[in-house]
Amino acid sequence: MRGVADAARAARLPLGDPADLARIDYIILGVLCVDGFVLGLISVFYLPSYLGGVPFPFSVFLAAVGNILLVEAARRLGFRRSLAALPVVGWVIAVLLAFAGGPGGDIVVPAADARGLFLVVGGLVPVGFWLFRDVVQRDPSQASSERKL
Repeated sequence: MRGVADAARAARLPLGDPADLARIDYIILGVLCVDGFVLGLISVFYLPSYLGGVPFPFSVFLAAVGNILLVEAARRLGFRRSLAALPVVGWVIAVLLAFAGGPGGDIVVPAADARGLFLVVGGLVPVGFWLFRDVVQRDPSQASSERKL
C-alpha cells in the first residue's frame, strides 16, 4: 500500500477526489524536507556538546538516525529514491549554511574542526546505504522481468 491516496482508497474512505489525496503526499514530502532542514540545524547546534569534560558530538548519531527516518517516511509514501532523498537535501543545505560565514564573519562550524567532517560523513553515509539497499538486495528474477517491460 502506497501513500495517503491509496490508503484512503483501500479503506474506502469518502475523503473526496483521489487527485486531491495524491497532493497530500507531496505536501507531506514538503513537510519532511522542512524537517530535514530543522534536523540539520539541531545537529549543527548540538555538535559542540560535551559529556562531562569530553567532547561528545552525539548529534552525529542524531543526524544519521534522523535522516534514515525521514527517508524511510518518504519511501513509505511511495516516492522513488530520488524524491525520497529530498529531506536529506534539506539537511545538507542547513549543514552547508553552518559552514559558510555569516555577515559578521561568524562561522558556526569551523572547517578546521574534525567534528564538522564527522557530522557530514555520519549524516550522509548511513542514509546513502539506506537509500540504495534495495539496489543491492534486488532479486535477479525481478531485475530481469523489469528489463523486459
